[in-house]
Amino acid sequence: MKRFLINDMLRNIIPFGWLVLVSAVAAVFFNTVNLNPKVDDDFFFSSKDPEFQESVEIFEMFPEMSMPIIISAVGDIQSKSYQKKAKQLTEALETLPYSFGTLSITKGPRNIKNAFTSPLWKRSLISQDGKATHFIASIKDVPPETVIPDIEIIIDFFNAKDFKLIVSGPPYIMELIRRNLVRDLKVFSLCALIIFAIVIISVFRSGWVLFGTFTACSLSAMITLFITHHLNFPIGPLTANLSTIVFVLTLSHIAYMTFNWKHVMEHERDRKKHHVWDAVKLTFQPSFWSMLTTFLGFLSCIFVPAIPLRQLGVSGAIGSLTAFIIAYIVFPCFLLPAHKSATLGDSLRFNKKTVRAFFSKKHIWITTLILFISGVAATGFKTINTDPSMLSYFKKETPLRESLDYIDSDGGSSPLKFVIRNKEATPLNTNKVYKQMWNLQKEIEQHPAVGTLLSQPLIMSEAKKRSPVGNLFGWNMLLDAMEKPEYNNITRYFLTKDRTRSLLFLRMKEGTRVESRRDIVQSLKDIIRRNGFVPELSGGIYPLQGLLTQMVINSIFIGLGLLILTFVVMGFAISFSMRVTLALFFSLLIIPASLFGVFGHLKIPIDIISAPAANISIAMGVDAMLHLLIRMKRCLRKDKKGVWDAWASARVQLWKPILSAAVLVCTGFAIFCLSTFPPTQRFGLAIVVGSFMSPLAALFVLPVLAASPLTHAKRTRLKVVQEKQRAA
Repeated sequence: MKRFLINDMLRNIIPFGWLVLVSAVAAVFFNTVNLNPKVDDDFFFSSKDPEFQESVEIFEMFPEMSMPIIISAVGDIQSKSYQKKAKQLTEALETLPYSFGTLSITKGPRNIKNAFTSPLWKRSLISQDGKATHFIASIKDVPPETVIPDIEIIIDFFNAKDFKLIVSGPPYIMELIRRNLVRDLKVFSLCALIIFAIVIISVFRSGWVLFGTFTACSLSAMITLFITHHLNFPIGPLTANLSTIVFVLTLSHIAYMTFNWKHVMEHERDRKKHHVWDAVKLTFQPSFWSMLTTFLGFLSCIFVPAIPLRQLGVSGAIGSLTAFIIAYIVFPCFLLPAHKSATLGDSLRFNKKTVRAFFSKKHIWITTLILFISGVAATGFKTINTDPSMLSYFKKETPLRESLDYIDSDGGSSPLKFVIRNKEATPLNTNKVYKQMWNLQKEIEQHPAVGTLLSQPLIMSEAKKRSPVGNLFGWNMLLDAMEKPEYNNITRYFLTKDRTRSLLFLRMKEGTRVESRRDIVQSLKDIIRRNGFVPELSGGIYPLQGLLTQMVINSIFIGLGLLILTFVVMGFAISFSMRVTLALFFSLLIIPASLFGVFGHLKIPIDIISAPAANISIAMGVDAMLHLLIRMKRCLRKDKKGVWDAWASARVQLWKPILSAAVLVCTGFAIFCLSTFPPTQRFGLAIVVGSFMSPLAALFVLPVLAASPLTHAKRTRLKVVQEKQRAA
């Protein structure tokens, strides 16, 4: 008796020991790990990637045109009050320590009339409707969170009804994305945790299960982030939801373990025995295979050239392994004291005979309906937008989005840069080159995706106007004169010192784009070549975002392909049946087909933040199907009945954990759909769609496709065997 009391006391103390340990880990974690998302140039590519090197070379040649911030001032351009404020704003922007300089109507053109008549200044500083002027602030290579707050202070000071200021440009957009990520990480992650808690306590009705779930899930998330921190993987747009992903992966293992424990408790009828380790043994094998498929799915991202994607792959793989280990080390300790009848209830209680009768039937019509719906949804694949604009990161019909739309429609918002040269690499300061470049300028400006093009012929034209006897001097002397401080050093913005290479600086339109960025960049390169020049380098946010978006999509399909392939191989190794293997394959395809198909039909873009949701949904589907398949094999060996009877028994035993896991994930991630940040909304919606289809594919499609139809001879033999068993 005394020994029993000591053991019982230890079982109640051990969980609190884990809570103390988690509290200690949390204290160290929050003091060492930087949870502030990093969104700068690496938002698109890491500087270590070869694809980024061309942009680095362009920056070294023309640092003044690296990451401009564009400020539009709407008002009465001709008024003295407007021009006075424009001068003051220009001077304020140039006082910033990380400023290369600012071009405006008071810094560049001689006067407002010159700004309207000059090909250079009209294109760069005057809006197309003539109601605003632009301030182009060239910023040094510093993090946007350092620059933007200071600029916002200046904007707030000068903003007025007759001088309305609108801000855009890559650094500003990056900082807005970072702030939205920070807000969502704080607000919606906390709300999701509360929703998870409500659903867990509603389903399991056990305080110990709730405490154990949050202890294990929190610990696995913190350990994963702690490991990635020490691997020098910063929190970025692709890994901002990593903690939530790991939380859900851990929760999935826990849900199946808890229901298996309850199943064993109900069937053994021995209330003095805890049966925790029986449940662990029952759950371990399918959980291991599920973890392995998810692990390999994330790890497939390491084959993608972009470093942020490789970091996501390694982080997700670490998270998958950590979730599995922590779930099986920590959570069973919380099941030990939860054996009393007061904590064994659950909300999913149905008449057992009714449940068994329902799942003993194949319900071909349900399977057919699911396959039909997923097939119809899959037709949306061809219309899915995998190359969304930067503007899609901000909600429509909001003041911020309207401001960004205004600048984008007026002259473009996303920078694209080309460094061009002659085929012979000769100097670009001759009359022949001047005429060629004007032809190039006009042809590029006619491209529908181009908002504004600033290039060398505009500088040369301005140089001729500035000198009253410009025709008497050579181009080299005129360009040298435009490189002086009184002309704002404008020549060095577009020409190298040896005059052999020239910069084409384009502001591309995002709102009206219909082609992919990569196709647009290629068509512009073709125009450059047709006009006798060589596009030696290309860079800027515009092409890099297009390249990274393509790589994200490729990584999704590589990951899904490897995940499905691995799952099929594992399914065959478990079942030794080609029919079951094919059933697994088609059942799993339902999830990505439905997810991406729905996004295609609803015209919802897949961006780099919402894209990883597919991996989570597939992981949930794999988890449910593997648990069901392995349980079917157990039932087949134990009951020695027909294949369909084994599938029916497996469904009766696992419908609760499969549905509960789906409900937990759907309700937790549904809160993300209420975010004001569209990528977070899309991330939550994608997981909800995928998690909704997972239990349907597992419980209805897989068993029906996998169960071999019985011939008349097989039915006769089965009846004989069953009659002999009853007689015995």
